[in-house]
Amino acid sequence: MASDGAEALEWVRKQKPNLILSDVNMPVMNGYEMCLALKSDPSTASIPVILLTTLSDPTSILEGLKCKADYYLTKPYESKYLLDRVQSLLVDASMAHCVETPAGLEITFEGRRHLVTADRRQMLNLLLSTYENAVQQNRELIKTQQKLNNLNQELQDQSRKLKISEKSFRALLENRVDAMLVMDAVGIIRFVNPAGERLFSHPSTELLGTYLPFTASPGEAKEMSLTTQDAGVVHLDLRAVSTDWEGQIAMLVSLRDITERIVDEQKIKEQQSRLQEANSMLEALATLDGLTGIKNHRVFKERLAEEYHRSARYTLPISLIILDVDHFKQYNDSFGHPAGDEVLKTVSKLLLENSRDTDLVARYGGEEFVVMLPLAQKDDALYLAERLRFEIQSFPWEKRTVTVSLGIATRTSNFTKAEDLISDADSALYASKHNGRNKVTHHDDVPNS
Repeated sequence: MASDGAEALEWVRKQKPNLILSDVNMPVMNGYEMCLALKSDPSTASIPVILLTTLSDPTSILEGLKCKADYYLTKPYESKYLLDRVQSLLVDASMAHCVETPAGLEITFEGRRHLVTADRRQMLNLLLSTYENAVQQNRELIKTQQKLNNLNQELQDQSRKLKISEKSFRALLENRVDAMLVMDAVGIIRFVNPAGERLFSHPSTELLGTYLPFTASPGEAKEMSLTTQDAGVVHLDLRAVSTDWEGQIAMLVSLRDITERIVDEQKIKEQQSRLQEANSMLEALATLDGLTGIKNHRVFKERLAEEYHRSARYTLPISLIILDVDHFKQYNDSFGHPAGDEVLKTVSKLLLENSRDTDLVARYGGEEFVVMLPLAQKDDALYLAERLRFEIQSFPWEKRTVTVSLGIATRTSNFTKAEDLISDADSALYASKHNGRNKVTHHDDVPNS
């Protein structure tokens, strides 16, 4: 419908399509610029955009994130994958019409700063698209590797069958696509086929009677590199076997060019590295709270179950602190949600800085946080909680002083499950808030607890 991004913008604002499929590389205005212009305009921001791109380096990924595209499909692609993406974006109304305005994340890469405002769904889509493409390329490279292995096996099988007459033997060597050389007992070249002439860039008349520029011995099999006359490097697979040549004991050396295979193997390693990076990023997105960057509620529940089980099994102490930002709703109403988000981020930072390395700090939900303290008795937990309360109150807040209320529970023999620890800490938190907030209360000190 349009040959460049500028023409597409003009057409979209008139027609309002249900979905846009665009290449990245276009004249006048590229796909990134076009997508960012669409997403910056409220009248077109809800139109889903699929970008076709190679995503060849991290800079391209950052550009994709900054332009807020709804999905990315890497080239070359199969029609089935494209149709699947189109169908999912058209059917899923929440994906197609939701316009998010994240605060943005500043990223420094290769000395340059990038502001990424893509939402988590867009980031996940990009990572999954990159992951999917890497898996597909990895499969192709594995197939290529198998083909090369099969060819190598063929050479080995043929070498074992070279029990033919000298005339047939010579004819066979002449027609091999691999470089074939025959060395006498002292290592002088007695025969070289046309492929060997091409490999060494010399006619056989100049090679015969000379020595190999490398060592080889009967029964040897190895991979090696050879520098050619044009300063290039050729990777070779060397096989050497004993043979007879013109009635004399000799050695047959075959040299197969495996440069392409080595390059393919390097590509496989690079793809595997990219897959590992993608997996790490996906794991981080799944375990970290999107706003504060600390562990999320799911990770806390899993870790608490593990630590509680260990504590109960080996009769080890464990304590839990639940804290709540005092009057957080009033703070949001007075200064706005962005200011409230900064409070949550700062509280998270202070909790991490003032906790032990063995403690787990996580966002429990809303303005609530938890600090799990393995091997901590009541006094240890009270000391840490009081320090956290003091550090948060003493921080030079920009708008007004922020305080927190804290509740603590320590496992006792009466507990039967990890949820008992959460329940007691929550009751202690309620007591702190009931008694005026900005306080620390242990469940053991709550009346009628």
